[in-house]
Amino acid sequence: DKAGAIIGAVGISGDTSDNDEAAAIAGIEAAGFTADPG
Repeated sequence: DKAGAIIGAVGISGDTSDNDEAAAIAGIEAAGFTADPG
């Protein structure tokens, strides 16, 4: 949110962790949010 709080989580394909992270970030950003892969 605008205060910087994390407001959700994403589950992805079960592929390698690098591919899952890339897919999750792409989806989050396509929805207009900012990803925090932490």
